[in-house]
Amino acid sequence: MKDFIYTLLLFIYSFFNPDLYDSTPPAIDIDNQRFSVLVFSKTQASAYRHKSIPQGREALKQIAEENGWSIFLTENGAVFNETDLNKFDTVVFLSTSGNILSISQKRALKEYITNGGGFLGVHSASDTEHRWSWYKSAMAGMYNNHVPPKAATLNKEIEHPTVKALPSNWEVTDEWYNYSPNPRENAEVLVSLDATDLKGIGDAQPVIWYQLLEKGRFYYTGLGHRPEMFDEVIFRQHLSAAIAWTGKQKPPGPANRQ
Repeated sequence: MKDFIYTLLLFIYSFFNPDLYDSTPPAIDIDNQRFSVLVFSKTQASAYRHKSIPQGREALKQIAEENGWSIFLTENGAVFNETDLNKFDTVVFLSTSGNILSISQKRALKEYITNGGGFLGVHSASDTEHRWSWYKSAMAGMYNNHVPPKAATLNKEIEHPTVKALPSNWEVTDEWYNYSPNPRENAEVLVSLDATDLKGIGDAQPVIWYQLLEKGRFYYTGLGHRPEMFDEVIFRQHLSAAIAWTGKQKPPGPANRQ
């Protein structure tokens, strides 16, 4: 009932505030013969905008170039429609924040993922669309609170292609989140945080995890708050592998959407 009321109120508010969400899709110029990635980095006007977004966008462009991928970067939510989404193998939410998609845009993204599209959420993608029940379920754990950036050790729990570049125990300086609910309840956790020396963070807090959603792959990495993270070779290798895996690419060949 709460979700219905929220959707109804959002529809009414959107009707009387047509500029709240983007309505005209951007012109997309990509090579569809190559593995294609959509990068979305929109921040709601009233939400916190991460200073690392420009560095993240540049890093993802470089990663795409190194791998021979097509990439399109935008903050125009109208790209989330069936026609445009089907041009891409996977979607990256790069430190998005707040309520950024209209009802129809949410529906298009959900159908895209459940029908086989990939999704990679980076850092504050977990602080996005808190009132969208499907997204919350797909994310498995939403941002609750955080502690300031500090050096800590990440522990690899399970071997997986997306964390192959990560050491078993990796010391990293970044901002650390607490999530609610705990992602372990529904997702496959790949990497967790040793919070022994971190006050305010739960023990073995998940940092990287994924879920399989019908035909699609929904993946999240909590790293990426600090701009300097995108200069880290290991982190860039992690992002590259996560993008390829969510898009079901079989290296070194073209994408393989199942």
